[in-house]
Formats: sequence, C-alpha cells, structure tokens
Amino acid sequence: MSHSKLAQRAPLMLGALLSGFIIILAAVPFLGFGWHLIHGSFLFSNGFLIPVPNKFYVVGDVRQPTMWTHTFGTPLFKGRFGMIGIVPRLAGDKFTMENDFEISSARIIAMAQDEGLILRSRRTLSTATNVAFCFEFSEPVGRYGITIRCVIDDTPIMMIYGGDERFLSDFYSTVQGTARTRPSEARR
Repeated sequence: MSHSKLAQRAPLMLGALLSGFIIILAAVPFLGFGWHLIHGSFLFSNGFLIPVPNKFYVVGDVRQPTMWTHTFGTPLFKGRFGMIGIVPRLAGDKFTMENDFEISSARIIAMAQDEGLILRSRRTLSTATNVAFCFEFSEPVGRYGITIRCVIDDTPIMMIYGGDERFLSDFYSTVQGTARTRPSEARR
C-alpha cells in the first residue's frame, strides 16, 4: 500500500477505533440489563434466594457471587459504581448476633478499623429470613465511598457493599429481600 493511501485511511481508522471505544464505554452501564434479560431477578447462593437490583449484574461463582453496577465511562474514567458481595462463613457456621451482639459487633468493627474504615452508623433491618445487623463505614479520603457490612442473624452469610452512596437503597433492598430457600424453589 502506498504512503498516500495509508495517510488517507489513517484518520478513518482512528475514527473507527475511537467510535468503537465510545460504544464500549456507553455499553458498560447496560450490563445489568443484559444480565437480567438472561438470568432473571434473583440468584441462588448458599441456600438463599437473593434479589439482584435492576442495574446490577453478577460475576463470580455461586458460593461467593459479586454484584456490580457502573456508570458511563467506568473502564477508562473513575466512574461511580456499586458492589454487593455475598461472603459465606468458611466453616458454614451461622452468625448468632442476637446471642452475642456486643462481641460479634465489636469483632466486625475491629476488622473494618484494621482496614482503615471509620464506623459511621449501625442499623438493624428485617429481612425475609431474619434480622440483619448492618455496620456502615466511611472510606478514607481518596477511596471509593462507603462500605457496609450486614450480617443476617442465624445464617452463614454476610453481605458487603462498597461504592457510591447513590446505590445504597439497592443494597438495603437486596439485604431485606434475601430469603432462605431450597434449590427446587429457586428454579421456579
């Protein structure tokens, strides 16, 4: 190919590359929509049926899934995001917050403080399964926002949120909608 033809095609190729990149950036916020189209509105994990918020999609295995949502430009720019993690206890033991609330909450707070988090508030939520004890932490300056850890009493799972405060209502709705179920019920 001659240099003149290559010089003529270079702007066209650059334009195509930039257009493709912009399309990818614009598609990121719609990953949740695609996930819901294929999988529905719930996931089954560790014996629980867990609602997935509308704008979120799920990655990871069934035992420890993670839900994500992003705003425009996230792969390239520092966009706003939300992450909901399902973390089961390693031995499968159940959290028993009602019986030893002070000891268990002190342990959760101490672990978070070791990570540099600052306790902002505590809250108790009723869920479809039992009571959830939630601890809301501020991130150190320059990190991504807020961290919340919720333990659902008499279950082996902890739900963790990290990200922008605009997605907090989605997280709390997920915690409240978590229900104990059997696999046959989850497939309906």
